[in-house]
Amino acid sequence: MTSTPLNCSNHHNKETTSQPLVELNLSGVFSSLKVSQCLNPQCLKLNQEKSEFCQVCGHKLFLQERYRAIKYLSQGGFSHTFIGVDKLNCNRVCLIKQFDRQVVIKAEILGEREAEILKYLGDHPKIPNLLAFFVHENQVYLIAELITGQNLLQVQQQAGYFSQSQVINILNKLLPVLEFIHQRQVIHRDIKPSNIIYREDQSVALIDFGSSIFLKSKFQHFTPIAGTPGYAAPEQLQGQVYPASDLYSLGVTTWQLLTGIMPPETGITDKWIWQSNDLALDRNFTQIITKLLQPNWRDRYQSATEVLDALSTLMPQSNQIEILNHNFSETNYQQLKDLLAQQNYQEAEQVTWQLILKLAQREVQGCLNLTAINNLPIAQLKIIDLLWRNYSRDRFGFSVQKRIYQNLLAATQLDYLGWQKFAQQVGWYQQEQWLNYAQLNFTNQAPIGHLPVCLIDVFNRGGINRHVCGWWRTGFLTFMEKIIF
Repeated sequence: MTSTPLNCSNHHNKETTSQPLVELNLSGVFSSLKVSQCLNPQCLKLNQEKSEFCQVCGHKLFLQERYRAIKYLSQGGFSHTFIGVDKLNCNRVCLIKQFDRQVVIKAEILGEREAEILKYLGDHPKIPNLLAFFVHENQVYLIAELITGQNLLQVQQQAGYFSQSQVINILNKLLPVLEFIHQRQVIHRDIKPSNIIYREDQSVALIDFGSSIFLKSKFQHFTPIAGTPGYAAPEQLQGQVYPASDLYSLGVTTWQLLTGIMPPETGITDKWIWQSNDLALDRNFTQIITKLLQPNWRDRYQSATEVLDALSTLMPQSNQIEILNHNFSETNYQQLKDLLAQQNYQEAEQVTWQLILKLAQREVQGCLNLTAINNLPIAQLKIIDLLWRNYSRDRFGFSVQKRIYQNLLAATQLDYLGWQKFAQQVGWYQQEQWLNYAQLNFTNQAPIGHLPVCLIDVFNRGGINRHVCGWWRTGFLTFMEKIIF
């Protein structure tokens, strides 16, 4: 299989129209264009760009007189992966996957299976496009489109855990890709954060189809158990796969993104703990993830479309963004937005208090009462809440506090002792003492739901000098019962 060269001036393929230059890092890749990477696994030395043979081992550097490697990426269980360029296609960057026949007896079968799947899936913008597949000097090569960006594991290592809204956004973009391959009877078998690429335009792509398989194919006689321990579904580890197997792996991936915790590699667990990780998640959302993680595949969602339908019952990300960007002429939220973007939570909390006084028409009095709380406009409170959630990655906000309140309400009555328990969880009550305002934590290290505190100040203590205290319970409970997020 070969690829025909394209005229550079008329090059309008998928890569140039949709592939952003983000990390994998193409700026570094372009600086590598002046070198050629030896493809001999025992050598891997760098050579001058115009060299035709490795100056160390003598290995030929060009594949089919057109593809050359410029950077070694990684070694998998059955292959080596390189970044390469196609000199007959304007030095288009590509992915070179090498299956060594001398190491893997079934290398050609493995490579052919992956190539056949990519070819069958066709030119999809969220899946690598197959460019070529051939045998060269006793080694099998697969050439595919290089999808650039950071994988979700890299993003998580840099930024920590993902917020609920971020994860829902990713799922809404990734699930249609899974539905696409499942409808074509392809099971990926290796869904995990490192195989999901997050692009600069915030789209996502699914890569590495090396473990993928057709549900019914000519390769069934050679179908070794595949998948990554900790992510693979129980039935997958026993040699059985279904679309629900990929959905289980997606559930594990979701759990990892939300908690920042790697799944256990030693085996499958049916105890995916949320509360102990101090998460404030929507109950309906946790139910969706719990169903994805069911040990028995029959108890899970049976298609990606079913998961999308379940997610549609939650507030869509597009609606949140629309609310966040809504320009209310009567109230200006720009100052709050700017302070939250700077993570200046202390000033943001004070601005929030002033906004709420304005919404309650209590600026002159400088305090709230129960009547004012009951009359607060929900639409504007949603904007304030979404701004806090958006810029704190779902750590702070009224709805975050309400979810914690609801979880406690299911286990105990929220009398004064229950109120203390709630305050202890959000960090307002510590070592059997109520904190005063100056003792609050205005950083990202504060407990989930710690901020904002201003709304529950029914008996205002005068701005920054006011105290957090048990007397706030009445106002807070009135607010929690009133709001619907």
